[in-house]
Amino acid sequence: WEALGAAVRHHVAADGRVDDALGRADGALARGDALEALAMLDRHTSDAMRLEPATTLRYLRLRETALDDLGRAGYGSTDAAAAVRARRLALEERMQAEVPDA
Repeated sequence: WEALGAAVRHHVAADGRVDDALGRADGALARGDALEALAMLDRHTSDAMRLEPATTLRYLRLRETALDDLGRAGYGSTDAAAAVRARRLALEERMQAEVPDA
């Protein structure tokens, strides 16, 4: 039980760290600072991919927006934004398929 408790505590702590980073990244994007947003997101990429799908989706949306903003400013590659967009769309599709019909 101790190992399970430790795993749950780790997951909860990671969720909090990622949620905080997502908020800071969102703020950076609101200020027009896509590079800072990406820096915030990059610190938590591995955690964000292991959390709840809704958190991962929020992460992917913010990352996609930051990469699009940089692309419009003449920085970065459109391939990076396209890869994130593909991952986001796949996750949205999977999440939609999991919602029972009403």
